Amino acid sequence: MSLEGIHVDVHADAAALPPCPDAPLPSDCCGSGCSPCVHDLYQKDLEDWKQLCRNLRDGSVICDSFSNDTIGSARHIFPHKYTAFQLISIEKITTDSYLYSFKIDNNGSLNLKVGQHIISQLIRDDGKPISRQYTPVSEMDAVGRFEVIIKLYENGRMSQLIKKWKVGDMILWRGPFGTFSYSRNTCKRIILVGAGTGIAPLYQVIRFVLSDGDDETQMNLMYASRSFSEIILRNELLDLTNYWNFFMCHYLSNESNRLGKKYRENVEFRKITKDDVKNEIQKSCLVGTKLLICGTKSFNKDMINCSRDLDLLESQVFTF
Repeated sequence: MSLEGIHVDVHADAAALPPCPDAPLPSDCCGSGCSPCVHDLYQKDLEDWKQLCRNLRDGSVICDSFSNDTIGSARHIFPHKYTAFQLISIEKITTDSYLYSFKIDNNGSLNLKVGQHIISQLIRDDGKPISRQYTPVSEMDAVGRFEVIIKLYENGRMSQLIKKWKVGDMILWRGPFGTFSYSRNTCKRIILVGAGTGIAPLYQVIRFVLSDGDDETQMNLMYASRSFSEIILRNELLDLTNYWNFFMCHYLSNESNRLGKKYRENVEFRKITKDDVKNEIQKSCLVGTKLLICGTKSFNKDMINCSRDLDLLESQVFTF
């Protein structure tokens, strides 16, 4: 790649510049309309790299001031191209959901930020690629491995391929992606509303806040599942209720066993409604409240409409 448009002979020569990002191969694009596409990401990386080089040329920064993550070294996963990770374990955690663990070479880390997801690509029997996004549930700074929870659907196209996974397989991933951002004590209360595997990014946020002893943000999780056996991360979430600033309630739409509730669990044996969410949000001042949503498209739409009914600002609502 040439340094087109960048005059590098004033204050920095080519050897002093960070490496140019690698262009994706034609095969890196699956052609299925991913957002963002690998080519979109490459163009952004290229523009960022050119701006970085201009700054070096102008003398406004020095190369040493950029971290390894900035210049693209010591990374194990990339947004614009797929990297193969070895599947090292498979654990069934609900009736139809599994925890898949992958090895990161050299005891490395994905270096995720809170709320970010990654994308996996598989090849169908007809040779066409198919991709889906998943939020890792392992610690964001976990080293040597990462974990994702995947629900397998009886007739799901991706599910049929994932069912064939076995320990030792090499699976393609790229990322991370996501625009969610959070800083300590930037809001007084976070209402998290999720359904099914939508718990993954919410769980990531909950643990991030609770891991900071100086963060006094109160969090309330409203989590919809069909039954006790389909609650994902049930024990992990229950353990988190030991923290003073985390509360949760399960909403089970198809559970006949009313005696299956564990100690300290709050359970409603019905579907979650917009009124439930409205009532929870209105328990305290709307100012300083943030609503996080993750579920099916119809579920998300209902919750977004609920937030509009309460006149929450767009900046107070985030959908994963």
